[in-house]
Amino acid sequence: MFDTILQIGKTFRSSPDGLKYHRYIKSPMQQRGWEDIRFLSLPVREDLLFDFNALTYITDENLKQKLFYLTFKTSDADGLVKYLFGDIYYSIKDGKEGGYYRMPDLSNKQKAYRKGSFLRGDDDFTSIKKKFKDHKGIYLIEKFREEFRKNLELIERLLKLQGGFIEYLDGKKSNLVEIISERLRIN
Repeated sequence: MFDTILQIGKTFRSSPDGLKYHRYIKSPMQQRGWEDIRFLSLPVREDLLFDFNALTYITDENLKQKLFYLTFKTSDADGLVKYLFGDIYYSIKDGKEGGYYRMPDLSNKQKAYRKGSFLRGDDDFTSIKKKFKDHKGIYLIEKFREEFRKNLELIERLLKLQGGFIEYLDGKKSNLVEIISERLRIN
């Protein structure tokens, strides 16, 4: 599993366009209808804390070309959408999820699908961490996942309640956390 991540890194380092060709790396620009996608940036500070009030649109076309998300699977037959780290490609339209991140579905009859993508990735990350415990990159991914877990509910709310942060980014409201809380009270 971590071998895949290491291979991704090796490919990335050896070729400026290498990520485009890895089977578990995708660009939202490859998706049909990408012109309608609103690209958002939720900054992660150097201490790996999320800076929610610095959420912005990404308008730079060159930067959009450099966005990639990891479509992690333990095998090609693995049907669960898991999230380990990095960029997220998520959409919701008419109640249907798109992209490569899934929210928890507590009403699903299959237990595995009751967890969202982040929690689905826990066992795989634990396995990766054991195998590569001495690798310096594991600490960064582990710290990122710890911070993501602390903010999981808010991050998933941001993804589900996209209209709220569009209001924030368009300058109609100034405090993102208040917007999301307000929208949750309404819904």
